[in-house]
Amino acid sequence: MNRTRMLSRVFSAETCEPGEIVIAADRFTHGSRERVVCAHSDLLCGSVERSGLRAVVREVGVSPAAIGGLDGAGMAGWALSYELDPAHCVGFAAFAHAEDVRGAEVAADAIAEWSRALRTRVLVREGAGAVCTGTRRLLETVARQSDGSGERVVVYGAQGCGRAAVKEIHRLGGRLGGEGVAPKPGDVAVVGPLPLGGEERVVTEAGAPVPVVDATCERYRAAADEIGRLSGQGGHVVLAAPGREGAAVESLRESVAGRLTVVSDPGGAESVPVPAPGAVGVVLVPGRAVRPSLAVEGSLRTRFGHVIPQRPATYCWEADDRRDSVRSVAAVVDLLLVATDAADQELDDILSWVPFGTPVRAVGALRDLEPGWLRSVGPVGVVATSNAPPRLAEELLTGLRLLGPTDTVLRSVSTTRVG
Repeated sequence: MNRTRMLSRVFSAETCEPGEIVIAADRFTHGSRERVVCAHSDLLCGSVERSGLRAVVREVGVSPAAIGGLDGAGMAGWALSYELDPAHCVGFAAFAHAEDVRGAEVAADAIAEWSRALRTRVLVREGAGAVCTGTRRLLETVARQSDGSGERVVVYGAQGCGRAAVKEIHRLGGRLGGEGVAPKPGDVAVVGPLPLGGEERVVTEAGAPVPVVDATCERYRAAADEIGRLSGQGGHVVLAAPGREGAAVESLRESVAGRLTVVSDPGGAESVPVPAPGAVGVVLVPGRAVRPSLAVEGSLRTRFGHVIPQRPATYCWEADDRRDSVRSVAAVVDLLLVATDAADQELDDILSWVPFGTPVRAVGALRDLEPGWLRSVGPVGVVATSNAPPRLAEELLTGLRLLGPTDTVLRSVSTTRVG
C-alpha cells in the first residue's frame, strides 16, 4: 500500500479564518487522482484539536494546480492519498489560511503523522461483546415490543446494565420506569434483567395495572431459586460476591431479608456471623467470575467443615467468558483499544485482564485516536466496556479500516454446559 502513497502540497482558492484548519469532507482531487475519498474526518480533527486550533470539516475545491502551487490562493495545505484497493483511493486533506504560518505547520504535521500510521493490518474484535446474555435478552424484548406496535415501553430492572444499554433502550423508544416515572394507559412494561422489587408494582398513576413482559435473566432467576431452596431448608445463605457490590447483589439481598449475608472475599468468610454453623448455604452472584466466588465458598468450608452448596448447573459463566474473551484479543495484538466512557470503573477490570506488556489505550471518541499509537503497530484489538457509547467500538474499526487494507476477525471464549 505504501507504494501507492502520495503526499504533497495542495491549494484552494477558497478561504478560511486564521487559526482555523479546514479538513476536506467527502471527496477531493489530489494530482492525477480525481476522486479521493476522505478517510474519517474525526481522525484528523482530533490531531488538529490536540494542537489547540479549531477544526472545520467541509467540502473544499482543490485547485487544478494542486502540486505546483497557486498564486493568490486563499488556503494552502497538505494532502495524503493512497490506494485502499485498485478501484478506490482514500486520503486526508487539511488546509490553513494562506498567511497563517502556525496553521500551516499544524496541517502539515497532522497529515504527516497520519501518513506514518498507514499500513496493512489485522483488526481483532471481541466477539462476545460488553453486555451479557441477560442484557441482550432485555434489549431484544424492548425492540420486539416497540417495533411497529405503537406501544410505549417502560423498562424496570435495568439498573446495573451499564450506560450503553440504557442509551440503547432510549434509542429503541423505551424509557426507564421507577423513580417517579409511572406508566401511562396503553404502555407495556418490560421487566429485566433483574425482577421487580418485593413490594414494587407496575401500575399507572391512577392505579390501573399495566401489561408486563418478563425478560428476567435466566442466570439471576437460577441464583434466586437456589437462595430460596437453601433458605427453605432452614439454612443461612452466604452470597459470594467478589468485587464491587452492584444491583444484582442488592436485589438478591432483598429476596431473603435477614437470612442472607454478602461476602466479597475469602478473608471475609473467616469472620462472617451465622446463627447456625451447621446449616450454611452458599450461592454465587450471577455476573461475577466463578473461581473467585468459589474461593469464598472454600473459605467457608474450611471454617465450618462443610457447607450446603449451590448446584453447579446454575452457575453463571458470563463474567469468565467476558474476561477470557478480552484476554484472547489482547494476546494476539500489538495494541489494544478500549472503547470506554469517562470515569468508567470497568476500565480498571479490563486493564487487570490484559497480559503484561500489551499496550492499552482508552478511547472515549474516535477523534481521541492518535496516529502515534499506530506507528509501527501491526494487529490492533478493539474491545468495549458496558458504559461505552453504543457505536464507538464499530466507529473505531471503521476508522482503522480506512488506514490501509485490513481483515477483521472475532475472538471470544464461550462456556457451554454438556451435563
